[in-house]
Amino acid sequence: MTQERSYRTTAAEANRRKMIDAARECFVERGYAGTTIKAVAQRCGLSQESLYKTFGGKARLLKAVYDTTLAGDDTPVPVAMREHGLAVRDAASPDQAARAWADMVIALGDRLGPLLAAVTAAGATDTGAAQLLETMNQERLVGARMVADHWAGNGWLDPAREPHEHARTLWLLNSPEVRQLATQQQDSTEDYHRWLVHMVRTSVLRDHPETAWTP
Repeated sequence: MTQERSYRTTAAEANRRKMIDAARECFVERGYAGTTIKAVAQRCGLSQESLYKTFGGKARLLKAVYDTTLAGDDTPVPVAMREHGLAVRDAASPDQAARAWADMVIALGDRLGPLLAAVTAAGATDTGAAQLLETMNQERLVGARMVADHWAGNGWLDPAREPHEHARTLWLLNSPEVRQLATQQQDSTEDYHRWLVHMVRTSVLRDHPETAWTP
């Protein structure tokens, strides 16, 4: 019985991954409005009933796709405890922290970019997409507060402002809108990385050194 239950669990997890992968492809290719549960079912080779039983509907499916894409896989490990989050946590100096944070912002943005474009385009007209955008913004703010609080505990924040104010700055710098505008003015990912480090070092962290970015 235990082996049978284990097999069923493994099969269910594999099917869930198939659904999420197929849904991601559909959302990116067709947009949120153009993606249907039927289309996802056809893409992954599973039934519509299975999709509804697993996710309940398209909005919850989109959230699952977002969560999995953000994390990089479907294992229940938060971003803060993954490679880039741990690098930010374990940084030994403000400069290392700024660089690790910029690494994380770029890595997560690269991973989410195509999906975010589809969700943002649908957000103005679709309630489900708009709700996900709001959830994403709130989750990003929670992450920014965690980073700011950690840096405050290390004594690294500029004392001219409170930690929650620095968290808002990190939240804004990590927004898709700022990324789009900033990258339009940068020649390469390396330039964008230097700009992020410069902004964090001069507006969030104390003892501002000269950085290798020139406006």
